[in-house]
Formats: sequence, C-alpha cells, structure tokens
Amino acid sequence: MSRFNCVRFIKVGLDFDWFEVENWDDVENHIKLNYCDTSMNIGKEDDVIIEWERITYLGEKLRNGWINSAKNNKIEISTYGIPALSTFVFNHTDSQKFKTFLTQEYLKKGILASTIFYASTEHNEKIIEEYLDIFDIIMRKIKTCIDGVDRIDKFLEVPVSNSGFSRLN
Repeated sequence: MSRFNCVRFIKVGLDFDWFEVENWDDVENHIKLNYCDTSMNIGKEDDVIIEWERITYLGEKLRNGWINSAKNNKIEISTYGIPALSTFVFNHTDSQKFKTFLTQEYLKKGILASTIFYASTEHNEKIIEEYLDIFDIIMRKIKTCIDGVDRIDKFLEVPVSNSGFSRLN
C-alpha cells in the first residue's frame, strides 16, 4: 500500500484542498465525499500531484537558476541544502554586503527574498522565473562591484545585515 502523505487533486481545472491519505481509494473517497458529485469519474493516480516532488522540482529550478546566473556573470557562489530548502553564499569578502543588496533590491520589487529559499506549495514556475529574472539583474550589478567598476557601498541604502544570531547586548 503506497502512502500519499500530502496531496492535491487537480483535474479538469478543479483544484482542491490538501489532505492526507493512505492509498488511492482514500483519494477518490475523500474527493467524492467532500468536493464532488459522487458520479464524477475521478481518474487515476496520475491526476494527483505529490507535492514534495513539486517543491523539489521548483527548488532545483531555482537553485539551477542561481548557479547559471552566477556562472554567466562569473561570480563564485556555493549552494547548500536540499532543493526545496536551498541556500547559497557569495564566495567573496563582500558576501554579507552582496546579500544585503540582494534583499534590498528584491524588497523594492515587493518580494521578500534573501540567499535562502524555502519552497512552498504556493510557489509556481512563473514565480520562480520572475524571481530569477530579477536575480540576474542583481547579479550583473554585483559583478560590476567585483570588477571594481562600482562599489557595493554606493548601492546599499540600508545597513549591512547581521551575519548570524548573536547577543546584541
């Protein structure tokens, strides 16, 4: 018996809530009981998107976008974590300033972002692509600082973020 930990049923434009089930019969029964006319043909397991696979896919897409943008801009980064819970660091002495600048620029676009990504069930490919388009613009600006054309301090409009948790008093 397979276990569908947390699934979302999507069929013919219908999008239902999350629920936990033990097997495929439970999926059909739950949907028919809670959402549909009982005569509706639910289909088969292919209609169910297992979300951990989806958030892993989105995490990989984002991580690959980080790596490709860094490579294209000749900026060294290191990535860590599982795809759905990814992070990266700039391999540079101004790493913390670059991280602050990245967050600052995303906030200007109305996006709360940093060098950490926690995939959620509400993320989709469009959101990831928009994020990566902005990311590439930010990376090009960071590259001008690495090359000495600009200074990162000139671009920072906020204090440099703290690098970790520590006592402040």
